[in-house]
Amino acid sequence: YNNNSSSPTLTNCTFTSNYIGQFGGGMWNRYSSSPTLTNCTFTSNQADNGGGMHNYASSPTLANCTFEYNSAYFGGGMNNDSGSDPTLTSCAFNSNVASRRGGGMDNWLSSPNLTGCTFTSNSATGQTASGGGGSGAYGDGGGGICNVMESAPTLTDCTFTGNSSSLGGGGIQNENAGAVSLTGCVFTNNSANSGGGGGMYNYSCDPTLTGCTFSGNSASAYYGGGICSEDGASSPSLTNCMFTANSAIDGGGMFFEGAQAELSKCVFSANTASYQGGGMYSKDGVAGLTDCTFTSNSADYGGGMFGLYSSPYLTNCTFTSNSATGNGGGIYSSSDQQLTLSGCTFTSNSATGNGGGMYNGTLFPILTNCNFCGNTSDTGNRNIDGDPIDFTSSGNRLLLNCNTGDVNFDLAIDSGDLGYLLALWGASSVLNADINQDGEVNGADLSYILSYFGGATDATTAD
Repeated sequence: YNNNSSSPTLTNCTFTSNYIGQFGGGMWNRYSSSPTLTNCTFTSNQADNGGGMHNYASSPTLANCTFEYNSAYFGGGMNNDSGSDPTLTSCAFNSNVASRRGGGMDNWLSSPNLTGCTFTSNSATGQTASGGGGSGAYGDGGGGICNVMESAPTLTDCTFTGNSSSLGGGGIQNENAGAVSLTGCVFTNNSANSGGGGGMYNYSCDPTLTGCTFSGNSASAYYGGGICSEDGASSPSLTNCMFTANSAIDGGGMFFEGAQAELSKCVFSANTASYQGGGMYSKDGVAGLTDCTFTSNSADYGGGMFGLYSSPYLTNCTFTSNSATGNGGGIYSSSDQQLTLSGCTFTSNSATGNGGGMYNGTLFPILTNCNFCGNTSDTGNRNIDGDPIDFTSSGNRLLLNCNTGDVNFDLAIDSGDLGYLLALWGASSVLNADINQDGEVNGADLSYILSYFGGATDATTAD
């Protein structure tokens, strides 16, 4: 127990099987007590708050420390409270349990800084939901980490693997949190069992994610296998993030409701929804997507993306090989949603119903300089079906078949295609320049253009 600015230095210490009724089973730091710990281990400790460690208005520094098999109501591994901003480097949180919130770590009015930390097989088992599909305001959740009450941690190069929540946020849950920031973090095989956000759940917060990866996460009974953002005050911002093989009822890769989401250069691949929005589901909000790629996602409706009562705008986005067992292989837009697309490409998407490329429910979408080719549907139009596009649309090309190598869609395979591809050299799946869809514009794509250079193209149009 460290109190009133007590800040010892501890190295190679072990805290095992300790118990206290209230705070800090292994260690309690209080009132500006900020010890320095290196290579320390906290195992099988128990408390109401912070099974391994509880910090109250204290900011310890930890390096290469391990928290495993600790348990608490709040913060199985660590609980940070009331202005506690610890710094953790290369620390591991394994198999800790919170019966309420934050299996690995729980933050309340605190903003820790984590670098190179791992959260593996932690769990939050609580069943108290105060609102929303995940947990709502200060409900239970957050298998790996739970951030509440303006907590704004900064995470860099951290991994979340196999964490689970009985409600929302298998990896991380953010509720009424501050400016949560994640860079280079990886979320793999995390699960939300009855709430949203297998990888991450957001409620009334604006997280910023850069270069993060969500793979194999699931929300089996709700929304957002990778990320679920609910409530009108949630406005996530994502850049260079990847969503692969995540699953949910709606929004296999990502689900957001009533939010202003901004995504740039993000990739959605092989995500599945058992109902709507294999890659993404947008509801009651506005989504801005730029240079994003949707490949091989699947759902009943909207294999790549599904929109309901929202107005997304997409610029230079690509939809390739997405599928729907109903309508809208690439995109399904529904219920007074005005979709705005500029410079987007739809290739080889399929629908068992109508609209292999796109299906429009009620409001006429605005399309400018968009290209469709090789899309298929069993009934109705193969490229665009449902309501027609808005009369202000222009510069669009709807083809029956794709012409390999014609990456700029001018119906000629020539120097224009070479210039188009070279301008995007080395980029991840940007537009149709990544011809073989291997995730990078490179020499393999250049070889396609050279092989077909000067060849004939098929200009057959199709609705």
